[in-house]
Amino acid sequence: MISPVALELINIENNNLETLFLLWLDTSVNSTTENIDVQQSRRISINHLKVFEYIEQCKICIEFVSVHDQVVLIVSGHFGREIVPRIHSLWQLYSVYHFQFVHSQLLIDCLITMKSTAVVKGELIGTWKKEHEGNAAPLNIIHEFEPD
Repeated sequence: MISPVALELINIENNNLETLFLLWLDTSVNSTTENIDVQQSRRISINHLKVFEYIEQCKICIEFVSVHDQVVLIVSGHFGREIVPRIHSLWQLYSVYHFQFVHSQLLIDCLITMKSTAVVKGELIGTWKKEHEGNAAPLNIIHEFEPD
């Protein structure tokens, strides 16, 4: 019998025009305003974000992703040590990121308050343009930071 998680993934795959799935495994993924805000911001770049609070559900989901698609997994807390050894050899797994919102927020705050020069800003904008070439949504955002 196929689990409800697998059935839901099959339905998502049939409607997914992207080849990349973003999965987030965290016990508090839906319980904090910060995490919900992060979920919404991630959907700008990857529309198919699936969140999990339980390791086994996440593992089953990864196993049912087509080998022609790729999974980017974000894990929080101790989940990384538990799930990565169980999934590291799966073809579908493209990358795993450890998410610690407090540290990320501190880094963002630090970067925002740093003084930058026009040269550094131009280099950063150029790098972002190359990274997002052909992707209109992020390029429109990047253009907002360009000097007039």
